[in-house]
Amino acid sequence: MVDHTSPFAVAPAALEMSEPMRALAESGVEQVRRQYARLKSAAEDANSLTEASFDAASKGFNDYSLKLLDFCQANAFAAFDFAQGLAQARSLAQATDIWSSYATRQAAALKEQSQQLAALWQETAAEAAAPFRSGIGRLFAPQG
Repeated sequence: MVDHTSPFAVAPAALEMSEPMRALAESGVEQVRRQYARLKSAAEDANSLTEASFDAASKGFNDYSLKLLDFCQANAFAAFDFAQGLAQARSLAQATDIWSSYATRQAAALKEQSQQLAALWQETAAEAAAPFRSGIGRLFAPQG
């Protein structure tokens, strides 16, 4: 027997559904499950793409840092060679030639170094974006 004084009491007959209503409810639940599975799969794919992108970016940043350190070392050695050459100069004309030669070599070296760093930066950006370029179509492809 149902306690009619309780707001949460439900008559047993009220819990029974007709077969069409039950089928509709089950169909709705199944659709929600399928949508959830698709959403979960898309989220996992997006996460994988992000991880691949960060891995590529991390490797690129490491390569960039190593290249930058190599350039700093080369420039420091060039500066030491320049200073040694100036210290060994016997005349003002010889010192001017050493200075001019150093400036010309360093300008060319800095130009080359900046071009290499720019190319490495572009390569890093392209490699970091590659997982998204290849996978973005999969993420937003219509599901049938």
